[in-house]
Amino acid sequence: MSNIPEDIMGKEGNDGLDTKKPDFGIFEKMEKELGSEADSAFDEVKTAAEKMAEVMDPAEVSVEKIMDSRTRKSMEDTMEIPAEKITDKIEDKAAAAGEKIKETAGDVAEKAEDAKEKVKDAAENVKEKAGALFSKAEAEDAPADPRSVLEDKIQNTKRKKGWHLLLIEVIVVVLAVVITFTLILGSSTVKGTSMEPNYFEGDRVLYLKLASNFEQNDVIIFHTEENRDLIKRVIAVEGDVVDIDDGEVLVNGTPVESINVSQDTEKSVSGVSDPVDFPLTVKEDHVFVLGDNRSVSIDSRTKKIGQISKKDIAGRVFYMMRSKTK
Repeated sequence: MSNIPEDIMGKEGNDGLDTKKPDFGIFEKMEKELGSEADSAFDEVKTAAEKMAEVMDPAEVSVEKIMDSRTRKSMEDTMEIPAEKITDKIEDKAAAAGEKIKETAGDVAEKAEDAKEKVKDAAENVKEKAGALFSKAEAEDAPADPRSVLEDKIQNTKRKKGWHLLLIEVIVVVLAVVITFTLILGSSTVKGTSMEPNYFEGDRVLYLKLASNFEQNDVIIFHTEENRDLIKRVIAVEGDVVDIDDGEVLVNGTPVESINVSQDTEKSVSGVSDPVDFPLTVKEDHVFVLGDNRSVSIDSRTKKIGQISKKDIAGRVFYMMRSKTK
């Protein structure tokens, strides 16, 4: 804030901000006061000069006002000079003094008038300079428009956006991906040939971990007692009755149509012992699964795998990325 006397500044605004406005009325007041003082001084000098001129005006001065007859007679006797000559000399001196006083009074009046004009000029000059100073102070101290301030901050933020902000964005994206794949999604690589011709060894699959309600023909990833992850197709869910008859899979007496599965399905897998007995009913919170390559798939037809508990299911496959070798 500029160093301007407080009495020249206006009152503080109602909004609490430093929005003082200059009170130019103070300069008009100063001008009036200075002019009044100059006028008063001028009038006093003029009055004094007029009184002096009036007293000493040779047209109105009489010898009797200066000396009485006795004194004049004494001077005549002493100086042996006629009274008329003394009177003439006194009148000449009085006239000269009166003229001198008039000239002096005129000079004083003229100087007083000049002083008055100079006071007025000085007041105007001060007013102009103070106005310029207040304008500059207002420009420096006036609060900016909040909208323009906000826009400037936005622009500055954009300009200052550098590698550290980019790094933060990258970290956020990475964390989002990590959380997504940790809690929501999972990925796995197909091993073996049990799901051909739909899934081949080396294919990558994505599965949804949050899946809980499974239906016939869903492809799932589940964990085995041997801590392995297998991929199979759901054939039946809890409460369904499964049977295999004449190479065909029946669920509740209805043949199951699986995608791209043309082979006959046997009740047991060649070379694998401990087959389950058919027909069977799927237990609560379990599913019955088969591989698409029925002749080689080790699945729920064997007691080794059996029915899959939902708590062992990792998720439902929803996307497959084919291996480059296929």
